[in-house]
Amino acid sequence: MEYKGYTIDILLNNSLVEMIPSEFSFSMTDDILSFFSKLNFQIKDISGLLLEHLALTPGEKVDITFGQGAELIQNPYISRSFENEDTFSPGFLNGLISMNGIHEYASLQTKESYAFDGSPSGIVEEVTSEFPFSESKIDSSENNHVWYRPFYTQRELIENVLLENVYSNNSNNTPFFAFIDSNNTFHFESFYTLFEQTPTMDLDYAPGEYGENAFNRIIDLKPFSEDYLTLQKNLTNKFFRRNNLDFEFTEEDKHITDLYPGDYLVSQETSLITDYKYFGRTDQSVYENDVLGQELFKMRNSFLTNKIFVLLPLNANLTSGKTVNVNTSTSIGRNDSSLSYSGKFLIEKSTHTWNGDSQNGFSQLVLSRKNKELPSNYLIKDRLYKP
Repeated sequence: MEYKGYTIDILLNNSLVEMIPSEFSFSMTDDILSFFSKLNFQIKDISGLLLEHLALTPGEKVDITFGQGAELIQNPYISRSFENEDTFSPGFLNGLISMNGIHEYASLQTKESYAFDGSPSGIVEEVTSEFPFSESKIDSSENNHVWYRPFYTQRELIENVLLENVYSNNSNNTPFFAFIDSNNTFHFESFYTLFEQTPTMDLDYAPGEYGENAFNRIIDLKPFSEDYLTLQKNLTNKFFRRNNLDFEFTEEDKHITDLYPGDYLVSQETSLITDYKYFGRTDQSVYENDVLGQELFKMRNSFLTNKIFVLLPLNANLTSGKTVNVNTSTSIGRNDSSLSYSGKFLIEKSTHTWNGDSQNGFSQLVLSRKNKELPSNYLIKDRLYKP
């Protein structure tokens, strides 16, 4: 359906919903730290027909196509839960229905006890092959040996076993992420693969007039950070290997890779210490790549410390796992760009929304990276954390 410049098609159980888009609202969300993409959906069931026919019963399928022009996303979901938030006509079955959805791959999850002989990437490809993803982006990995699936679902196997151990010689010592984006694409990729992509587009946050079709215009930008204790934990993992002969522990001189230089937005006025101890299995060479994968997994959030939130006109092409260039003006000078909040960012989380009441669409992104190298004259430059 074409409506005021937007493309919006909603199918409930493979049947097209023939309603004016002003009668429903929805948000499609994906996140590189969350395996399944999600849906929040509200619909005005004035006649009560949807309620009567149990259209949003948990497990029922909802397909959504959304976007503008050639930039469309299409994703299949199932209903997780629904509730009738408001009744329009007391005494009659009708009202505003609110439904929470999750990617349809969740409906195919089965608990199995099984053993695989192969690499994490090969196993991921095997257990996800039963679902018709629009695309699967799976980095090749090492760690070729026997892996166990102890009554785990496919998601649990990927997240609890493979993701925490995977290692690739092509990842430049960066950890992996596993997620499904809002365009039905499955990702099992390293941070290096994700961040080294060519930016999808440039986003501008600056004073001035923009045309209504300026999809790269940032309407609002807000820097933010995680809690200090969370940052402290993410940045200060120390690794100890145990000598299996004399049981002595040796601290390893390892930290987040220097591949992406920059300061961390946390002050080091107080010493940062962790008590994490790693029991290595150095005498079993078959597990050596597992050890490397586990160390990188513990550092995963260290790559996502410099964060900004941006609000844009709808641009459905900007899904999690892609990169963008951001140009942010400062108040210091008319033509000055921010060093702290300009440059290349990874889309950590995206939410694409249709608001039926205002009858417009917009996109909200959480963008992340390590911080850039800052000049020595920055106020807290000398106190920023450096590994």
